[in-house]
Amino acid sequence: MEIAKDDAGDMVIGDVSRLGGRALTVGITGISGDEVLSIGWVETGDSLRLNLEDAVTLRDEIDRIIKDRHAHEDL
Repeated sequence: MEIAKDDAGDMVIGDVSRLGGRALTVGITGISGDEVLSIGWVETGDSLRLNLEDAVTLRDEIDRIIKDRHAHEDL
């Protein structure tokens, strides 16, 4: 897995070394108070758009899942 930045400033995560590689984009658009986090598949152009409150909830849940899975390990 690699991480890069595209021309629009979005983070690209995955196989970023070649065209057609499987990757996700993550970026925030909008103005203060009305921002939207977009998580999209590069190959299909499909995306999930979340307001920042929902994005924070998703982040916290992902963090909890990882911590629960590795509770006995030092991360």
